[in-house]
Amino acid sequence: MRIPPNIRARSVASVWSAGLVALVLLAGCKKKPAPGPVAPPKPAATAARTNTPGAVTNVTTEFVSFFDDRLPPENSGRDPFNPQSTYRTPAPPVPTKATASSAPPADSQLILRGVVGKPGRRMVTINNQILTVQDPPTPVRVPGGTVTITVIDIGEDYADIKVEGVSGTKRLTQGQKK
Repeated sequence: MRIPPNIRARSVASVWSAGLVALVLLAGCKKKPAPGPVAPPKPAATAARTNTPGAVTNVTTEFVSFFDDRLPPENSGRDPFNPQSTYRTPAPPVPTKATASSAPPADSQLILRGVVGKPGRRMVTINNQILTVQDPPTPVRVPGGTVTITVIDIGEDYADIKVEGVSGTKRLTQGQKK
């Protein structure tokens, strides 16, 4: 088998360069001289041996440190690790919930958001809930809780609904204000 000249030249060059690198590495290595005489280690300093006890360092009568980590009603101090924090300050009183008589009626909080579809197959969006005429009574969220409604009729821009617990029907129109 004959090797082409260009591959032979490359292989000869790589062998020569590897030999040159080995020569340079070997020329840089010198044998370490033998170490001289080793000096004997110095004796360590020894502490004076006595039978008297050392000074007492844990004097508890001079300084007393106490960290009170109880919650605010019992502890109104600052947090020593985060003095600017306000979590230890007493919280303002929580307002009580309004009575049922002061809250607006739930059916007045129903808003018709949109009407889509062809006549006979229309759908309405009331308070982000999609409903049709064929749907059974469906709970719809309002700010005070939920209200169960039934869709009676859907027009181009209105929906007639029946609110559970309220007599009669109510008409919601698109663009109606609260």
